[in-house]
Amino acid sequence: MRKEKDAFQQRLNDGVTYFINMGTNLNNMYTMLWPSERATAMYALLLAGRRLSTMMAQAVRKQACSVVDVIGLDLVETRGRLLNLQSYLEHGDCDLQISYNYSPDAMPIYVPNEIVDEENVDLQFPAYEREKAYTNARALLITRANTHYQELLSCIKEVIAQLEKLIDDAKNLKRNPDLRAERMAAMEAYYTKRLWPQHKAELEARIDAALKDEDNKGLTPTKIIKAMIKEMEADYEHHHDDQTFDDMMQQCQHCASIKLLKARIVAIAMKAPCEAYEGKLFTSKAAYELAKLLGKAFYNYVGFDKKIKSSFVCAAMMDFKLMQKDCNNTRLVVEFINNELLGEKDDKVNKDAIIKPLRKCSGKPFCTIDEDNLRDFTKDEFVKYKDLYWRSFSIINKVIGVGNMMTKAPYLNEVHEVIDGTDVFDYLDDDEITKLQLLSSLLRQKWD
Repeated sequence: MRKEKDAFQQRLNDGVTYFINMGTNLNNMYTMLWPSERATAMYALLLAGRRLSTMMAQAVRKQACSVVDVIGLDLVETRGRLLNLQSYLEHGDCDLQISYNYSPDAMPIYVPNEIVDEENVDLQFPAYEREKAYTNARALLITRANTHYQELLSCIKEVIAQLEKLIDDAKNLKRNPDLRAERMAAMEAYYTKRLWPQHKAELEARIDAALKDEDNKGLTPTKIIKAMIKEMEADYEHHHDDQTFDDMMQQCQHCASIKLLKARIVAIAMKAPCEAYEGKLFTSKAAYELAKLLGKAFYNYVGFDKKIKSSFVCAAMMDFKLMQKDCNNTRLVVEFINNELLGEKDDKVNKDAIIKPLRKCSGKPFCTIDEDNLRDFTKDEFVKYKDLYWRSFSIINKVIGVGNMMTKAPYLNEVHEVIDGTDVFDYLDDDEITKLQLLSSLLRQKWD
């Protein structure tokens, strides 16, 4: 069953009805009205038409961002009613110059000020309405009545033109799947920007409350969140109908909420210790998954053609708390690089390629070393290694963004120019980008 009209649809419907009824009444009663009454009614009808035109323009803008009907009017019928009103007004007497006859045999008066003076006497206007402010206003409206009539016809034509845009749009939307996809994307973007922040905060509060609820004691966080998903999907399946803009916003809310809940389940899993590589190499599952996603960026923009380069990729991952700093892990580091970062035809790295350059760090993070604090490096060695580390550091920091929280050499305050000016993650698809964002958010929490 279709829902009741929303507030905008109701205002638009009322505005159409009011304007058409008002115009029809004016056309039917025009010759019976007093001169001032004709002029005032014409101006009032023009104002109502302008208001309707403004609302219709808003309707066109709203519809341009929606795959469902947001207007709530029978567009063809409304266009027909307005065309009829336009025809009646064009063929009626509303364009006649306003005049006044104080008796059937008298010559008509056409001068606005004289008309007002005669009205004041013959029609017994109260004394305060015979004052200059009132009489000037009435005379002005009589003077401009024909101009207002012409403006009114233009206004009706504009409203009809806007209706025709909506009619054409509705036809195109039914026939063009690309346009429907574009509109659906626009609706999702509207929801994400305008409504999701509040809904997200409310949902996260519900999650936190469910995790603390005594009734859920003994259940794992994953089971609690899965139960929330099941309940939410059952409720949505029972209530949604996908017919109105609000329904579509509810659909967007449902999809975004389920996505967030599933992301929380993934986050719980990703925060767990990493079992790969004997559980000794990465600080968490999230760190391991992120390292794999960054692998091609390291391959493309740091390189492994010279085995020593791998040492500085690892140094950066250790400094960002992705890899555990343990001298006994070198065999596992080598296995990770050879198995998951290098191609089948690439020469494999060995333990010496990892160990030798980093020995000269004297146990300190490479990110703290620069030309003024070389540890055991020579200046020439540091100059050779600096660029490799800087690239690796910039790639990771571009994702996690916690470099400002680290104690580091001044040059690392800037992104390496090669990394800064390039989309180093263009090899990732949309799902991988989403996963990258989730992992980076989890890993960033370690630094907060």
